[in-house]
Amino acid sequence: MTIEPLTLPEHPPDPHRGSFPLVASVAPLIAACAIWAITRSPFALVFAALSPIVAVAGMVDGRWHARRQRRKHRIQVRRQTARLREQIVLRHDDERTRRAHRYPPAAALLRDAEGDITRWRGGRADSGATTLALGLGTVRSELSIGGSPRTDDERQLCASATSLGDAVVVTDAAAGLGIVGPVAQARAVARGYLVQLVHALSPELAGLAVVPHEGWEWAAGLPHAAGGRKTEIRIEVREKYRTTGVEGNSSGARAASVESARRSQAGDVPGASAAPLVIALADSIEALPTSCRTVVRIVGAGNAELIGAEAISAGGEAVGEGAGLALELVTAAEAERFVRVLRRHAAAAGISAMRGVPPSVRFAQLAVPAGLAGPKTKPGSLDCVIGLDESGVRMLDLVSQGPHAVVGGTTGSGKSELLITWVTAMAAAHTPDEVTFLLIDFKGGAAFAPLTALPHTVGVMTDLDHVAASRALASLGAELRSRERTLAQLKATDIADPACRGRLARLVIVVDEFAAMLEALPELHAVLSDVAARGRSLGVHLILCTQRPAGAMRDALLANCGLRLSLRVNNRADSQAVVGTDAAAALPATNPGRCIIGSDGATALVQIAVTEVDDIDAIARATHAADAAARESGAQHVPARARRPWLDPLPAEIPLGTLIAGAEGSNESLVLGVEDVPEEQRQSVVRYCPRLEGSLLVLGAQHSGKSTMLSSLAAQSGFSGAVLSLGDTAERRWDALRWASERCSGHDLDDLRQGETRQTLLLADDIDSVYSRLPGDYQQEFVEMLSTVLRDGPAAGIRLVVTVQRLVGALGSLAALFGAQLVLRMPNRQEHLLAGADATLYEETLRPGGACWKGHRVQLALPETEENGRPRQRGARKETAPLLAFEPGSVLLLVTRAPARRLRELQAALGAGAVVTGLDARSTDVASLDVSSTSAGSPASVIVGDPDAWQARWSLLGTLRTRGMLAFDGCTPAEVRAIARTRALPPLLGPERDRVWLCDAEGHLSRARLPTASLTAVSPTTANAE
Repeated sequence: MTIEPLTLPEHPPDPHRGSFPLVASVAPLIAACAIWAITRSPFALVFAALSPIVAVAGMVDGRWHARRQRRKHRIQVRRQTARLREQIVLRHDDERTRRAHRYPPAAALLRDAEGDITRWRGGRADSGATTLALGLGTVRSELSIGGSPRTDDERQLCASATSLGDAVVVTDAAAGLGIVGPVAQARAVARGYLVQLVHALSPELAGLAVVPHEGWEWAAGLPHAAGGRKTEIRIEVREKYRTTGVEGNSSGARAASVESARRSQAGDVPGASAAPLVIALADSIEALPTSCRTVVRIVGAGNAELIGAEAISAGGEAVGEGAGLALELVTAAEAERFVRVLRRHAAAAGISAMRGVPPSVRFAQLAVPAGLAGPKTKPGSLDCVIGLDESGVRMLDLVSQGPHAVVGGTTGSGKSELLITWVTAMAAAHTPDEVTFLLIDFKGGAAFAPLTALPHTVGVMTDLDHVAASRALASLGAELRSRERTLAQLKATDIADPACRGRLARLVIVVDEFAAMLEALPELHAVLSDVAARGRSLGVHLILCTQRPAGAMRDALLANCGLRLSLRVNNRADSQAVVGTDAAAALPATNPGRCIIGSDGATALVQIAVTEVDDIDAIARATHAADAAARESGAQHVPARARRPWLDPLPAEIPLGTLIAGAEGSNESLVLGVEDVPEEQRQSVVRYCPRLEGSLLVLGAQHSGKSTMLSSLAAQSGFSGAVLSLGDTAERRWDALRWASERCSGHDLDDLRQGETRQTLLLADDIDSVYSRLPGDYQQEFVEMLSTVLRDGPAAGIRLVVTVQRLVGALGSLAALFGAQLVLRMPNRQEHLLAGADATLYEETLRPGGACWKGHRVQLALPETEENGRPRQRGARKETAPLLAFEPGSVLLLVTRAPARRLRELQAALGAGAVVTGLDARSTDVASLDVSSTSAGSPASVIVGDPDAWQARWSLLGTLRTRGMLAFDGCTPAEVRAIARTRALPPLLGPERDRVWLCDAEGHLSRARLPTASLTAVSPTTANAE
């Protein structure tokens, strides 16, 4: 359509500037001279002055008139320019509308998808049918402006008139289109471009030859995606296209590689001869095919720029490199709705997809043999009906055609549905005595969930972590060894021997998403390869399913898979690797379940049946009914419960009472919990025998179950020895450890050997925390006492159970003295390994009570709890510091860091029962102190002073020590040694304020409590009893 040009407004010539008014200026001068000549009056010369006035007035009048003319002309030009600008805007709006109507973008097509039922009316591609609307941007306008611009405003107006903004920018897809940017945005843009192409091109004219499998599932439903149809135009969508084997940025090498790749895929759409229409997505320009003449580089959310050698728009006008674009983003849901519309339009136009094998079949429609265990063509087979081919039902026998099978197929091709149908078909034709199934699903287990209703199913494994994988590996190895032992007992060479019937069922291991499993757990490949090599004779069969078997499986494993099944794959190479032909690459995406089966060098096209939950439930009910009928009829052989190849993981909680009641063992041992031994397919009660295994070291992080384990040991009354706790306070722990070390130090050892033989088990919780809170003088003594008990304790009948988070400081030297070790959950893998535990047993989220014991996983038992949720405690708590008694006439010398405060407190607490005196500068001898008589009936005397005051009065201290006892309040061990003249380390004091050290005349140090206002002093007899 020719657009009438517009014309710039004409500019009138500039007004003529008037000449100098010579006549008007000279006339007054001549008149003045004439009057003067006549009258001879000098006043007549005044008229001569009018001459310059008239000259100036004339000049001013001329200039004013010219200015008015110019102003009038400018207003006229501005009005014409404004009208011209309005016309340009209207013409541009009209041009934008016409361009949008001629090249409708994807958004317009999606809005009016139902309305254009006449699409694809022509048999061949119309001119411009492969033109794509790239987005909105600035293009050269068809509008032209006549005239010569004279001002900057007019030149700017002419430039804006020839440039059309916010217009549809188009390109010819036949020249190749590349999109560079993030994958999510690039897919959304490419969806819009593909929507335009399939809208413009009939499925009979164009075929979707290549499309990525991920993110493009919706494209499988396009009428253009039907395989087996010869088309004139090939559409290829290539995502993140990268050449292989080419280094650097050599354009020649890259072009040769691209052309080679295209030639290798020329068979994707039979009959295609012309160059394909390529829409390539990549994260860099270098990864695009060199045939992409138009490149859209995404630079932001919905924004892009055109780059490359040339970007051609409709009509041949060029858009310069770097031009901006506003993109249209199409979601997958919008594209799916558009696909459904196109399929209806294709059906209305009489365009059909590939025919031959039925497009779908239900499992209930298959001719399954009557009865669950119908007559077999061969004893010991696993034949079953899984679908339909051109001649009718299709049978598969994993035993004769296998013994193992591999299943390949891209996402959405029906892999999981095939596995469900195959397992269901085998269960329908065989009893649990003949076949059992172990299902492994790395997609969460939802796909195999309905199959758990079958009595043949012995377990479902889902998304294993490394610990669970190690357990599964050990269990599979144990299953193989168990089958070998069974065959040896039956004197059979393989499972096909008649002696194995009813004694050993075949085990089919079905693995979905095999590649994902190996990526997370590569160690499983070696185990499955071993199963594949030995499974035929042992009756263990594999069905391995993945998207690209050739890329995920090693040759040793793939070579043992005699039965090959391939659903739709993305390229010919994957099809060749699985079934030996490229037929699977041409399967339609619109028919999930369409499968190529390869066996013994032959291939067949099969439509796999779709199995519903009702079909599985019906088979499960029929199986149970057949078992019940066999039992009621008294048949010679009654089907047994299917044997599981591995046990369930250990429970999170195991009550101690249930283990003690059902466990067998000596009264010299204690129950720890239940251990899991997958390599022997066994779970049993584990016990700890202190006499045989020595002291026990328990390592674990916070809240891992250390304290609960000690409570569990303490709660077992059946133990022949004594189970004692070191206590819950610093003083109790110190005293108990002191008692144990003195007993083990060699004193009365002969008496112990001859007399007392009862074993003693000491429980010490969080020893590392206790050690870190001890003062420096006590840490070394603490480690020495622990070392003594660990080293010499067995001879004295004493063992320790010690719990720690880490063996810090000097405690690290004690690890070698423990006879046994139990590792609970550790903070990280490094700590787990440093503790000496098996690396395969590390679990970051291990439950409380989960532990490693002698290379196996153990779940510790839970003791009986009180109403508050804490473990029950046995035995009464004893006071570790008796109350200090003040007998009449006694003397107490108190060395304290706070003499004034203690003086007031003791005066308030003792009252008239004692005379409390402070040691000051006047206290130089006994006479200067208010010390009462030491006779019976006189009150006790207490002399209070700080360490410096007492050390400054050695003679007074020596005199008073013969009459009383020394007490140290808040002093350091060094001050005690200095004043009491003793080398012994005082017993550890708790954090209570009333605790003091008491030193008698012989230098023996003990622990005591000072009375306060709320306490009453007790007699020496009571104090000793406490």
